[in-house]
Amino acid sequence: MAETEASVARPRNGTISEEGLLLDHLRRIERTRAGCCVVHFHLSGLQASYRKPNFVRIAARVFDNLINSNDVTQYALSNCDLVLICRNVRVEDIDTAVFKLRSLFAEDPLVSDAFGETEDRFASWYDLAESTDYASFEEVALDLETETQQRLGPRAINRANLAPLDVTALIQIERRLQKLRLSEYIRHQPAIDVRPGAGKQIMFFEHYVSMADLARKIAPDVDLFSNPWLFHFITDFLDRRVLAVVGRMNFDKLADPLSLNLHIGTVLSPEFQLFNDQVKSQAEKIIIEVQMIDVIADMGAYDYARKWLADQGYRLLIDGLSPLTLQFFDPGIIEPDYIKIAWSADMIRDIADTQMEELRDVVGYFGADKIVLARVEAEEAVKWGLGLGIHRFQGYFVDKLADAMSAKGLI
Repeated sequence: MAETEASVARPRNGTISEEGLLLDHLRRIERTRAGCCVVHFHLSGLQASYRKPNFVRIAARVFDNLINSNDVTQYALSNCDLVLICRNVRVEDIDTAVFKLRSLFAEDPLVSDAFGETEDRFASWYDLAESTDYASFEEVALDLETETQQRLGPRAINRANLAPLDVTALIQIERRLQKLRLSEYIRHQPAIDVRPGAGKQIMFFEHYVSMADLARKIAPDVDLFSNPWLFHFITDFLDRRVLAVVGRMNFDKLADPLSLNLHIGTVLSPEFQLFNDQVKSQAEKIIIEVQMIDVIADMGAYDYARKWLADQGYRLLIDGLSPLTLQFFDPGIIEPDYIKIAWSADMIRDIADTQMEELRDVVGYFGADKIVLARVEAEEAVKWGLGLGIHRFQGYFVDKLADAMSAKGLI
């Protein structure tokens, strides 16, 4: 693990940027940098559509196994770049992770146009044991911090004047969660199957915790999202509480299937085993959703969980994909029952006509029945999905549609 800090460095006190933490780390190891190297990934040079937050999060999770097994610290910079500081790590192990990251962005010119070039524009390596390399990267880190302060100003220092999520706050939050009646914060959002001439049917209701409402109750003065790794502990705790709530439901009276968005670790936990004991006769009514980020982080755990869920009768849905993801990733490889693609008007504008044809082909061979278009906020998204052959939708626009249909007794 990386020194004595969290594997992925985050602002500790709300007054220092990620770039500042990187520079501080670099200077702390100046006298003991033997065996250290830096890999700087220039994701800021990618096309705008590939710099979306979901892509950057997926990119960061590519290195989870490397970080967990070695002395590696990762910094996610405000310009979307990623930096790894590694100590005594085999170059072959780093290369394996770097290859996976390149594959994620294989369609971007920053990667695809680099074939045959002598200079790697995607990733820069520095051997910190060499004085010239150390000085070169120190200058890069200084420039990055200066640019961040100039570009983001006070917004980079503290978001909305909320305290950052730290270990002390996490302990207090977990205590409050233990006393909370969680069922009051569980929401239900439908996914609707729309087929020409066949009306509209409920595919499932996703059961999820409203984090905005929950945050106002348990941590109104804390930015829960300021530290993704500590936030993971909160969502992991919530996963288990949600299982307890849903496990007490009367599934005999459940008219439509439900879905639960869980960590893979939760699926493999004793709490899920207990949940399975409670509902296993009704498993066909339950869809388990897992994030693509989780899948990438540990393919072995995912494959084991997928097979076990299938044996128990559950269906599996992969969430966290985008239209651009499907251009370089074949979802059939990981064998889910369904996938969920997030709609984004900005991202769709970046897709050329030829790429639309490729997406239409993906929908065709993977199967339109297996695809849900999510985050459908407007009729435009439904029209776009129908144009590709997709007929299952979820989002705010769908919520309004479902409410209107329910009022008329149509569903």
